[in-house]
Amino acid sequence: MDKTLQEIKTKRNLTAKVFERKTTTDGKFLVQLKNSLGETIGSSGLYSSEAGMENGILNIKNSLNTVD
Repeated sequence: MDKTLQEIKTKRNLTAKVFERKTTTDGKFLVQLKNSLGETIGSSGLYSSEAGMENGILNIKNSLNTVD
């Protein structure tokens, strides 16, 4: 996972391919973090709104900026 976080951190622009947005059958939202091979390396909890999910993605991006 550390290697993947470093890989993500070194990208200048995090693309939609890194964060896969999903909606459950009951209308909840979640995001999966993918590595360069397209493998899921992490999943968020469920969000009740799409805006909440997008805010969660921003928080992940900000957290990645603090990875050494």
